[in-house]
Amino acid sequence: MMTQKTTQTLAMAIAHEIMQGASWQEAREIVADYVESSRDWPNAELIETTLRRELYLLEPDHAAILRHWRQLAFFVMEQVDFPLYLTGSVLNGCATVYSNLRLAAFTDDTKSVEIALMQAGIDFEVIDPEPAKPQAEIAYGWLVNIPRDSLFLKKDKHLRRVGIRLEVFRAKDLYTHRYKKTPDEHQNSLESAGRIDKNELHSLINTP
Repeated sequence: MMTQKTTQTLAMAIAHEIMQGASWQEAREIVADYVESSRDWPNAELIETTLRRELYLLEPDHAAILRHWRQLAFFVMEQVDFPLYLTGSVLNGCATVYSNLRLAAFTDDTKSVEIALMQAGIDFEVIDPEPAKPQAEIAYGWLVNIPRDSLFLKKDKHLRRVGIRLEVFRAKDLYTHRYKKTPDEHQNSLESAGRIDKNELHSLINTP
């Protein structure tokens, strides 16, 4: 049986590495170097919940950072003439200034998404989809410059651009809820929904 204190301590250590700029995988690897046994290793849900709590406790600008990310997401979703959905840390409340913006589209015609990106003037490239279920058919990535007055630069003056990742799934995958969870104390129902559309994002941005 896992020791709760040890498991929680490991989750906090991983969360703090992520807050310092490490990716989730990097954070796990850094902490794993100091762990002799894997029996107390925290699962992804505990890491996410712990990270969200630590951000709300220790990062005074966290709410503003989330709002900044979500406004960027809404701008992109408005810019691209194709139904897009917000997913990932920007939605679930775990985003830091070092995160990526994650979007999803659902269609059996992946070329139509590519055309919409080109018509929006986005300089994208094809990237590898993540190995998860459901599996994305294709993924696109691009970078966005950070404005000089951005809150992100207050946190890290060396930041110049943030990344956007758009994964395209089959149309039928729209009816699965890949990341839907029960809200924790730092989430509302939209933030725990796994993905939301543009109208729901607008509502989320304007929620007090």
